[in-house]
Amino acid sequence: MQLSFVEPRAKNVDSNQNFLAQVRRTEDALYVWANYFMNRNTEEDTLNLSLDGVGKPYSVDAWTGELAVAEPITLDKWNLTVEDWHAGEKVYVTEDRGLGYESTEVYWTTEKTAIEVGETELLPWKEIEAVGEEVSGIGHYTTTFTLPDDWSESNGAVLSIDTLYGNTAAVYVNGEKAPGFDFVGRTLDISELLTAGENTIEIEVSTTLKNRMIASGYLEMVSREQTPDNYGMAGVTITPYTLAELE
Repeated sequence: MQLSFVEPRAKNVDSNQNFLAQVRRTEDALYVWANYFMNRNTEEDTLNLSLDGVGKPYSVDAWTGELAVAEPITLDKWNLTVEDWHAGEKVYVTEDRGLGYESTEVYWTTEKTAIEVGETELLPWKEIEAVGEEVSGIGHYTTTFTLPDDWSESNGAVLSIDTLYGNTAAVYVNGEKAPGFDFVGRTLDISELLTAGENTIEIEVSTTLKNRMIASGYLEMVSREQTPDNYGMAGVTITPYTLAELE
């Protein structure tokens, strides 16, 4: 079936023959059972499942029917510094190669100016007064969040970003760079970098140079599109989860 690009709703990410996953879908929920299938092994085992769809995960106590859900942590206040990239000095380089003439190359250096926005909500840069619609460059977003004191190796968390407006990002947690951000799924598991108590997260968002080129008049020569793009990010959450031993 996989050769025909047909994928199951729930499948093992890693090869594991000890579990059998069963799936039932209703109008408002997807139920997944992971059965420790015909195995007498008494050692701990781990199942890593990939599920179809987007939603909020719940665990269900099969005996009582009680629901439990890991509530996401919404990160809506950030300290922002924008590194504004724009043209610097005009440089002339003249060469004489002994061919009876001189050639002159002209280019501009890149000047980078820091714009200290301070604490801000997650808005497009062109809607932030201190930045505006002419700026292109790199945004440095920093914030903190707190995890419970009993946070341990059995706990983990996934970072989600609703949108980067088509641009790229690098993520740092507690001063360490996280693995590459999934721009398709817009998620990143940051579990290995987290600790109990306060954690610091920094996200560097890099933009195109389109807005700066519009402001400089360059795009008037090559394109009719003169509408500044949205830059920045929006909808950032941390969703905790717990790895549980199946008996």
